[in-house]
Amino acid sequence: MNQAPRGSLSWLRFGAALPLFAGLLIAFGATARPVSPVPQGPDQALVEQDKVIRIEISSGSELVQVDGETVALKDLKAHLENLIATEGPVQCVAIRGDEYAKMGILDDVRNVLRSIGQLKIMYSAPKEPAVSRRLPPPVGVGGTVTPSEAMKGVDRNNVFVVRVNSADKVFAGNSVSATDADLLARSKDFIRERAPRAIISLGMDYGSSYMKFYSIQKVLKQAFDEVRDEQAHSRYGKALAELTPEELETIQMAVPLNITEMEMRNNPQPRVR
Repeated sequence: MNQAPRGSLSWLRFGAALPLFAGLLIAFGATARPVSPVPQGPDQALVEQDKVIRIEISSGSELVQVDGETVALKDLKAHLENLIATEGPVQCVAIRGDEYAKMGILDDVRNVLRSIGQLKIMYSAPKEPAVSRRLPPPVGVGGTVTPSEAMKGVDRNNVFVVRVNSADKVFAGNSVSATDADLLARSKDFIRERAPRAIISLGMDYGSSYMKFYSIQKVLKQAFDEVRDEQAHSRYGKALAELTPEELETIQMAVPLNITEMEMRNNPQPRVR
């Protein structure tokens, strides 16, 4: 992992997508939603009455905080099921990690959420805005595409692979991308060239930091937003935020937000499923 990866597309066991079927864009890890049709920016916060469960994770801990209550990771599924049964359906689960949290604990939490069908996620960090994503259901549930099926028909030239090792070193395509600014520039170039078929596939190591994951999610989302804004100015002579719902839908179709996640590397035996 100290060199730019070779054959990085072999990582796409869980990170392929079907670009011709935008409705089936469900990554094996997490998938970005298209921007909201309301032209105030993507991934907007939920309305006030929506029920949100908030989970906080930290480094190397078998404990998480659920709405301020400490819960053992092994008890998380039962706790969430009881919470939902008592308080009613949940619109979204908001996950926040501190600077020491690792991807391993996030993966464990997401596996629990998938097992109970809570797929809408908002990732955040202290003093940072939330980024919305959607988890896939477990393979075989609800018609979910298997990894081998998802690979069929995908042109590898349309996939831009971003990888992060356990030291939080970022590899973008065939090069090392050390900064967010470089990753943003490379991603935008790829999206411009390959849209509407462009897919960015993100792979994290089990020991990667949650904060690096969150940072990259923001950068990738920004890349799509900025290319969409360029398209808005080119087509309509105005900013993305100023488009009508119909115009915004046209831009979304021209530059669909295709972000997938690969299966994590160096993954020890999961503690929960």
